[in-house]
Amino acid sequence: MSNLHWNRQKSCQKSIESAAGKFFSLLDPGLLPQVSLLGVDPEKPVNETSLFLEQADSILEINDFIQIHVLARQLGISTGTSRIKSSRKKVTGSQIDRARFRGYKLAVQKLLIALPAFEDKQLHVSAPCEIGPYLVFIILTLPREVIARYFTLQRSENDGQTSPSHSVIESAISVFLSECRGHLQESQFRKRFIDRSAEELLKSAGRDFMTTIEDSIEFRPDQISLFDAIDNVSMLRYEGRDAIGKILLAKEGHTNIVFTLRLSKPIPLNDSRKVRKLLELGDQNSCVVCDGQHLLGLGRARGNYNPKQNSLYCINFKGHYKWELLHDESPLLSVCHGLPKIRMEGIDHSYFTAQVNQVFKGLNASEIERLWEITLSATKQKAGTMIVISDHAKSESKRLANQCFKVEPLVLTQELVNQITAIDGAVLLDQDCVCHAIGVILDGIVSDKQGDASRGARYNSAIRYFSTNRPKHSILIIIISEDGMINLIPNE
Repeated sequence: MSNLHWNRQKSCQKSIESAAGKFFSLLDPGLLPQVSLLGVDPEKPVNETSLFLEQADSILEINDFIQIHVLARQLGISTGTSRIKSSRKKVTGSQIDRARFRGYKLAVQKLLIALPAFEDKQLHVSAPCEIGPYLVFIILTLPREVIARYFTLQRSENDGQTSPSHSVIESAISVFLSECRGHLQESQFRKRFIDRSAEELLKSAGRDFMTTIEDSIEFRPDQISLFDAIDNVSMLRYEGRDAIGKILLAKEGHTNIVFTLRLSKPIPLNDSRKVRKLLELGDQNSCVVCDGQHLLGLGRARGNYNPKQNSLYCINFKGHYKWELLHDESPLLSVCHGLPKIRMEGIDHSYFTAQVNQVFKGLNASEIERLWEITLSATKQKAGTMIVISDHAKSESKRLANQCFKVEPLVLTQELVNQITAIDGAVLLDQDCVCHAIGVILDGIVSDKQGDASRGARYNSAIRYFSTNRPKHSILIIIISEDGMINLIPNE
């Protein structure tokens, strides 16, 4: 590769990794991407001039790709090309190039997966672009442990290389690599590497993922995508009220939907104002039913739905400009102000365990797991709540008796948590999951060095209480805000 090409790709590698960091952090700050560039000259034996690597860490070596030409032929170049040539139709150069590109991409993936450095990584390789004599690949890796936390649609046995996206993270990866590949091809003529912002790319990923839902319910877009149609409804208020309610999304005649009311004239989904008005009719027993094109009436899900079908979804409107997509009661996608997110467990399990071990010394795995289950149940409280775990919970319940409901000590269960967190105030328990008080109004000394003016009263009272009492007690506080934000104190 010429010095111009070499320096350009080195600059591009840094630009892509920087863009990846901004993009994937919008989905989850724990998604720490690593990006490498690999260039291969298919016409020359593998050596320092026919293969180049650009990477932040030196985890790859040229010797890792010694067998790439042989492997690429085995994985599809020769067979793919011969299959094309055996067709009665005229063979074009682009068809042969696509067969060769696919073979090399598969070869790169197979060689990388075999390396120990990628055992805990999820690996993604872009289609190649041609720069001079080289096929250049973008290699993106993400932490496998973090990816595994995301909900995803079940895959079909018929899924192949071109199967639709099964999660918004798959769409995000696809959109990002496609964007970078296009700009890498043109980068020698451009001043900026990527024009679109991370937010714009993420919206594209959300729309891309929703095309999978469109296909499964045979949605026929009428000048607007399913993503945008739903987003438009979420923005609207009705008589001053924010959008709250649910839409069941499935093809007409779905066996798991029973109607309680049918409209004689269905409402087009792109008629946002009428859709928003109809949302007001839903309640605990029924919600709006949509076939992807029109709202048909009110109904509810019934029977045992088989999630492998990927045919029945729920759109849950959660307030002004907020909605989420659920499948089999599992959240696939959350959208806030038009920006897709991925909702996971409210608190990372490993992070929670580390914090408990730091605060309370000597707890065994089963004791920590009981605290985790109670905490996880509390995160489902829609109005928000607070859990205070203290090694002096019993004495604290007596000290705060005038500003709490003191209870006879009892071991908390997951079922009871939802009830006792329905009122204002904190739940006070010890490290053995024994509850001593509910509705606790926490005290503490006000200091201009603690707190956050941008946060609510619940968060700031927790900070004051912790700062005042930490020298005397071992305390862990879990704060679940009404907007879904979750904090642990301490958070070192």
